[in-house]
Amino acid sequence: MPPLLHFASYREIAEEIAVRLAASSSGEVIVSSYGLATTATAELLRRSKIAAVSVRLSLLDTFARRVVNDAGEYPREAAEAERHLAMRAAVKAIDDPMMETRGIVAMMERSYRDVRDGGMTLAEFERRSRSKTLRSRQRTQMILGIWREYEKLIAHLQAVDPADILDRAAVLIESGKVSVPAQVIAGFYDMTGAQLRILHALKKTGKVSAIFVPAGEDAAYAFASRFVGSVGAMADRLKPVLHIKKPEATVAQCGNKEMELRAVCHSIRELLDSGVPADRIGITTRALDRAAYLRLLLVAEGEQSRGVGAALLRDAERRARASGCRHLVLLVTSANRRARTFYTRHGYRHVGNLPGFVRPAIGESLYVKTWPTRRTRALAASFDRLATPGLA
Repeated sequence: MPPLLHFASYREIAEEIAVRLAASSSGEVIVSSYGLATTATAELLRRSKIAAVSVRLSLLDTFARRVVNDAGEYPREAAEAERHLAMRAAVKAIDDPMMETRGIVAMMERSYRDVRDGGMTLAEFERRSRSKTLRSRQRTQMILGIWREYEKLIAHLQAVDPADILDRAAVLIESGKVSVPAQVIAGFYDMTGAQLRILHALKKTGKVSAIFVPAGEDAAYAFASRFVGSVGAMADRLKPVLHIKKPEATVAQCGNKEMELRAVCHSIRELLDSGVPADRIGITTRALDRAAYLRLLLVAEGEQSRGVGAALLRDAERRARASGCRHLVLLVTSANRRARTFYTRHGYRHVGNLPGFVRPAIGESLYVKTWPTRRTRALAASFDRLATPGLA
């Protein structure tokens, strides 16, 4: 029996798809992107003796809808705008100060997508949460209430969430109610939980003929290790190709956001000192959630000390705040004392140093400015009233 998993570059995967489609009139391919589909189609045309070919390529979401339709079911997937408005209405239905926080609707949308795309229904999420020790069970129940209201509003529109279609397709495949030809899975280096459920349903029913995972000669492809493990590969055999490493995690508790940023800067400096190139370091920190990055601010020599820099900085801050950002982050050459004084004067805090982060042997200093939310301003006003005699 030929191996299920194959590793190759995207170009080689496209060529293999063309070979398989040309050789079989019944095989089908599920691809990860339109780009791969286009490349495979072009390769098939190049190999064909005629100017037209029959292409049996589909994206995973399209494949799932086709499976559901073949079962005689035609659910309407809610449009992105409908989902956004439904979540906004669901948030407004909850009477809680947290719901007045700027960006709360986007946060509820992202967290709901994380749950549903992870392959869980709200009932499954609630059942799991009951068995966990939660920091605030009351808040979890409130968030669940928002999500339930969102799903009611989507149902009222006679529509379904995209995750529902993936879930229904997996159920139909496993039950055998829909006849599905063998599929080649091509170009995926990762999948959401909901997508993996379809893949596992196809594997369970013997409908996966091959899985082609993109791979190369450098460590950038190590992120495919999770997906490879989820489809039952022997990871040890893939190390020479994928450079798979076991992830190492260090957990640190920080008292506030500034301390977290300082800890991040310290970690980056340790990586740089150990020889890791700056372009291989990624930064993910909740302390900079909804942050804008000011890449460069330059004022001609003859125009300095005339307020031009301050006007440009105010305009950058205005644009950042208008787009929903709460922080503005920038790097200043550590030796540039004039620039460091300028940013300090305009409310920026120095939170750490990054030597060699942009250019070798040149030190950079990280500065951050954070704008208070409506909620933090209200809390500050409340504290002021309590602290003022006669106003408490």
